[in-house]
Amino acid sequence: MLIFYKLNKRKNGNVPDIDERTVLNLKSYLMIVLYVVLIGSGAIVLVLYSMGVRSIETGMIAVYLIAIYLLIGVGDIVTKHL
Repeated sequence: MLIFYKLNKRKNGNVPDIDERTVLNLKSYLMIVLYVVLIGSGAIVLVLYSMGVRSIETGMIAVYLIAIYLLIGVGDIVTKHL
């Protein structure tokens, strides 16, 4: 990472990687994602409970979390490049 930083600084000079607009976009994206994930997870739990599911496998929780992290990460990268 340090090598990429040095090469980027040499090529672009003293230009920052992100500006204030990018920070505001990331902040609003992450706030929206927080509420979507919280409300969406709660809705999933309520639907499963109403269907009669009383226990959830640990492996399924891990798969759900991996999917959430991947989606948030991809969205973060897309938001940063807007």
